[in-house]
Order: sequence, then structure tokens, then C-alpha cells
Amino acid sequence: EESGLYFAKAEFSDFEKEGSYYLQAKYIGRSYSFDIAEDRLHTVYDNVVSSFYYHRCGLNLIGEIGVNNHRACHKKETYLKDTEITLDTSGGWHTDNNFNKNVVESTKIMSELMLTYEFLHDIGNVTKQEVEKADLDSMQSLLDEVYYEIQFLLKMQDQKTGAFYGGVQSDEELATVNPEDDIRKFYVADISTTATAECVAVLAQFSRIYEPIEPQIALNCLNAAAKGYGYLERQNQFNEEQYYAACELYKTTG
Repeated sequence: EESGLYFAKAEFSDFEKEGSYYLQAKYIGRSYSFDIAEDRLHTVYDNVVSSFYYHRCGLNLIGEIGVNNHRACHKKETYLKDTEITLDTSGGWHTDNNFNKNVVESTKIMSELMLTYEFLHDIGNVTKQEVEKADLDSMQSLLDEVYYEIQFLLKMQDQKTGAFYGGVQSDEELATVNPEDDIRKFYVADISTTATAECVAVLAQFSRIYEPIEPQIALNCLNAAAKGYGYLERQNQFNEEQYYAACELYKTTG
């Protein structure tokens, strides 16, 4: 009573007839519409994976929704912060509405996408031939999106130290909503131990998932992860992110 709000509980879990519905009750009003259907989660899954496709940077994207159609964007050179040294930072996902590409944000997403794949596939005993024969169409688009971001992450690794840069960003205010018309100057964010640990973890995770499909790509990712972990060990800073990286490496290599 102290809140002055009205609370109620509606129980309709026994209702299983397929269709589109809403709930309506006195005082509360009408709910959003929702579907009851056998394959409802397939639609949700497809929409989620498509959303990452439409966040791709550097490609001509064609979608059903007009706002998603745009030409290849951000093809200008990217400079290391406060230097005249450039780095190839093409590809990857835009991780915010300012078209930045934040490594830590993307690795958190990638980890969950790959966990989805691992939970739905027993890849431990699958050969490459069996993968090719298996009905993996519903999951292939997920792996395609993760691989697109993986290629970007590999470009974020400093080959001398093994560490990873924090991403690509601009400090200038965004003046347009069209990615291909964005002419701001972007720079590579500083090397980050957090970004390095997160990259080590997802590269190790991707390596074990992708090994039955493309062993050489999986090996390249594992080597990059091991090199990045070497950098972390030299920093002598043990934290949650480094333990996460260690666990993923151990799970992949034994």
C-alpha cells in the first residue's frame, strides 16, 4: 500500500494454441502483442544475428529495412593515437551509434554468441566431414558474424608485444547518420590489459569451435591468444579478466 501502485499476476502458461495475442486487464491496461508458436525462438534468433550483420563496418550492406542499407564505410587510414603511424583497422562491428569499434564490448558479445553455439553443438567428437554433412544452416550465420569480428580483432594485436589495442574511435562529434558519409578522423585506442585478456579468451574459444571446420584459421587464432597471454603474464597483474583468459586457453589446449 505504501507504494501507491497496483500489482497483479496473470497466469496463462497452459494456453498453447498458436497465434498472436495480447493480455488486457482492468487498471493495468493492454500488453504488447506476442506470439505463441513452436518456432518462435527461431525468429528471435534470426533477428539477433541479423542485427550484428547490419553493424558490420567496411562492407556494402543490403537489408530489407532502408536504414540498414549503406555502402562500405570508414575506409580511411586509422592512426595510432598521438602518432603519424597508421594501422589497418578495416572490418569489425560498430559497437555504438557513433560508429566506434570497442574491443571489450565486442568480445563480450562474441563470447555469448559462441556459448550459444557450444551449448547447441557437441563439437568435441565432430569431424570436418561430419560438420559439412550436418544440418548447421541455422547456426552458420552466427559463426559468420563471429568470424567477421575475429578478423578485426587479429588486426588489433600489436605483433611485437602480443598485446591488443582497445579499439577504434573518434573524439569528434558525429554530424551524419550515414556511415559511408562519416569523414571524421579515427584513431586506434591505447593498448589495454583488459582488451588483451578479453581477446585472448574469445580467440581461444573461437579456436576450439572452428578447429573442425578450418584447422589453419583455428591455429592462427590460438597462436594469437597464446602470444597475448604471454603479454599478460609479463604484466604480473592477476585479475578477473586474466583468469577468464586462462580458463578459455586451458579449455582449448588442455
